[in-house]
Amino acid sequence: MRNPNVPIGYRFSPSVEESLKVYLKRKILNQELPVDVIPNVDVYSCGNPRQIPFGKFCFRVGEFKHGPDNEWQFFTNKRNENPIQTTSGRWEELGDEEIQDGDDGSIGFMRELVFKYSNPEDKEKEKEWYIHEYRATPANFTADELVGDNVQEKFVSIFFGSAQFGPLYHEAEDEFKHGPENEWHFFTNKREGNLIKTTNGRWEELEDGEDKIIDSDVGIIGFMRRLDFHYSNPKDTEKGEEWYIHEYRANLAYFTADELVDDNVKEKISNFVLCKVVCEEQIPPPKPPTYSSSDDDMVDDEE
Repeated sequence: MRNPNVPIGYRFSPSVEESLKVYLKRKILNQELPVDVIPNVDVYSCGNPRQIPFGKFCFRVGEFKHGPDNEWQFFTNKRNENPIQTTSGRWEELGDEEIQDGDDGSIGFMRELVFKYSNPEDKEKEKEWYIHEYRATPANFTADELVGDNVQEKFVSIFFGSAQFGPLYHEAEDEFKHGPENEWHFFTNKREGNLIKTTNGRWEELEDGEDKIIDSDVGIIGFMRRLDFHYSNPKDTEKGEEWYIHEYRANLAYFTADELVDDNVKEKISNFVLCKVVCEEQIPPPKPPTYSSSDDDMVDDEE
């Protein structure tokens, strides 16, 4: 079951600054959130992390989830003690740090806690669960916003908890990146052939590579092929980056007869694709040593 508040394919991954300056601040001021997907949960009343009521809020297998598979976000009441005892173990503090924005202004604090089981048998199957507590600071609020005891009280009683955060990619201040910082999605025209040349290199499909069939409960809905980028200039390959594309194209059989009446639709099925472009950092191999002409002593290129 998908959450009706958000579109299909949506993933929730705000930056730390966005979490503090937008979500937590608006929550404290009882203002509308950009998207209402963060539940109120008393996290520390749960015996262990697996007892946290993810349920309809975080959507387990087969249901919609707002972010990465190992991350969950909550608003909850702050607990000041360290460690925080539960019926099955304790949350131990690892550190507390001030969070600053891009202008070096203080916007809040983050406390990290890790969960430790009390039962030795549980420790053997223990996975590392940890929480990042994000707390607001009055410096992030205007004088008018600070009027009222209720707001002051919420500074110390409500925080934004999360397993972890991945920074968002921002091309410009008002632009939003929808996924991992090394992935981008585009609609584009399909290019035939397993070798697509560019001015700086080529996109090449593996020789033995076969298009992957994308299957679902209604049958084959499309196909995916992978193309890797190869630079023409050997110096460019030393950048330590690996670029590749996952090209997704629709299956004609997935469309109904009514949808295929328009010839323009058939043409788009053949010539229009969705591409996921991925950049992975590669560790360059060490340069081989060279030998001097005078003897067999190895000489380092960098010396």
